[in-house]
Amino acid sequence: MPTFNLDSIIQEERELDEQGVGRPFRFGYVFDVDYVMEHGRWQEALDKNIWTIRFKSNGAYNLNFEFTDLQLINQAELYVYNSVGTVVDGPITSKDNATDRFRHIGSYLVAGEEVIIQIIEPKASNHSAMKITKVVHGFVNHYKDILPNNDKKSDNFQSGGVILGCHNDVMCHPAFENLSRGVAYILTSTGQCSGALLNNTMGTNRPYILSAFHCADSDRNGVLSSTEKAATESWSCVFNYKTNSCNGTATPYYSLQRYNNTHFRATWQPTDFLLLELKESIKDPNVRFLGWDITGHYHYKPIGIHHPNGNPMKISFDNHLALPYSSSFTYPRPNNNAVFPANLFYKIGYDNGTMEGGSSGSPLFGAWGSDPAYGNDMEYRVIGQLYGGESACPPATTYGLYGIFAKS
Repeated sequence: MPTFNLDSIIQEERELDEQGVGRPFRFGYVFDVDYVMEHGRWQEALDKNIWTIRFKSNGAYNLNFEFTDLQLINQAELYVYNSVGTVVDGPITSKDNATDRFRHIGSYLVAGEEVIIQIIEPKASNHSAMKITKVVHGFVNHYKDILPNNDKKSDNFQSGGVILGCHNDVMCHPAFENLSRGVAYILTSTGQCSGALLNNTMGTNRPYILSAFHCADSDRNGVLSSTEKAATESWSCVFNYKTNSCNGTATPYYSLQRYNNTHFRATWQPTDFLLLELKESIKDPNVRFLGWDITGHYHYKPIGIHHPNGNPMKISFDNHLALPYSSSFTYPRPNNNAVFPANLFYKIGYDNGTMEGGSSGSPLFGAWGSDPAYGNDMEYRVIGQLYGGESACPPATTYGLYGIFAKS
């Protein structure tokens, strides 16, 4: 792949950090490409046909891809793996084939600068087909356990996978275990956000995902184009990306069940609201649909559960009342600035914990009823989603701005 200017990306991220701009945790640089089956090579092996294409991007910690109009024949399997075979994504099968609604599907991040894409299919009269439309050069090391940090640049700014020391491991707070089961780690093409799996009033378990408008607004112009809406189709969601015990180690997110394809449903920029629906139904009993509240009532002791900078799930606490933010505030854009009106966001001052890039879109939970003691998560409902704020560790000022769900 061609080279690009990483220094300019780092500088841009630093400037956005200083401005407090809400945005996804950015881990990669995207190359828009148009590779078709003719760019790869078919081989015969016994009773199989094997198609292979290889990509290399010098200096990448990992590569990931977007596939468009995927059509795998019956019993065909698609794999994405690195040249040394330490990380394998797949199999992707015909159940993931493109439809009129879902034309795009994304791969996981695969470690290393050289990655192989392979389709293995039974011999038949027709072949599988697809296009490769994005190649993403990962400049943040998600594989520190198997890859050395040869380039420290990506660890020297906020969106570098390194998090502040005052985050609370959600596994150290078992009272909120049920709530955490509905919080999603969302992987976009070049970044990572958080989200929440919402129930609906019919109780039919349609897999709606609440996240943040700015996670999809890649050009930051305040409007989602048809291209940006279509790009959400290649997003993936993972649930229960947590440590295995309090402050312990975590099973890598790429080893957990992935839900491919999200369908754009609704958005409202004034509250930074984004609603998606997963293509695949949720059948895992360890994943929970979350309740929500649109009464507009004030809520005591709100909590936020999120994935800061692509890390395992954390939890943050505010010991006060969640009140609408009575001031307007500015959202920096490349060509002009937008103003968020007053009273459409909660301003949550964290007393314990904080938030960072990658926490974007994560749910704010408010206590239902009078001021309860922490501990009964059944009294908590989703009341907002995170836009951004000021990341710091107490006693320094730290706060999050959450779009009010009742206003969206």
